[in-house]
Amino acid sequence: MIITIHKQATTEQRAQLMALLCRITGSQCPITTTIIGDREVIALDGQQIDTATSIALEQQSAVAHLLPLKTPYQLVSRAFQTETSSILIGETHGSSLVTIGNDADPVIMAGPCAVENHEQLLSIARAVKKAGATVLRGGAFKPRTSPYQFQGLGIEGLHLLADARAETGLPIITEVMEPAMVEEVSQYADILAKQQEIACTAQTRIISHH
Repeated sequence: MIITIHKQATTEQRAQLMALLCRITGSQCPITTTIIGDREVIALDGQQIDTATSIALEQQSAVAHLLPLKTPYQLVSRAFQTETSSILIGETHGSSLVTIGNDADPVIMAGPCAVENHEQLLSIARAVKKAGATVLRGGAFKPRTSPYQFQGLGIEGLHLLADARAETGLPIITEVMEPAMVEEVSQYADILAKQQEIACTAQTRIISHH
């Protein structure tokens, strides 16, 4: 379910809504809102919303609209976001500009599973650019179950990614391990991803070995 919040909602009305949502979800943490275009919205698991709960939400002064959605991908559902959208990356750190979405060409992101050293990363960055990729991906943080395995270079890996961007012009995508790291990683990366969303694909490994 998507809850759209009234633009004119007062602080008190918003607080009442958030308190109700915390009771519904059983959450002890503040409910997070998302800005989509000019709308402030909240995405909730529809399985938590029965008829009585839905009515209670509709009666909240802070609620402008409720949209029940069955898909798990609520914020990108065409039922909610009917307009085609796009994202421009590369402006923040001075790399080549790349448009994702809308009618733009498919964007290929490629690179090493783990950033290991300067020579390795630059050679791969040059190879993926030559192959037609427009975004360089690389893992600066690589957690392993065993503490004796390579855990990634961390901040040093972010520095190397920034150097590779400066030489090739490719914007970079890397993972963020926890929310507290977002601000620091965003100083280097053009796109942030949750750690589990970056995988070593066969295509990446093939390009890496050229």
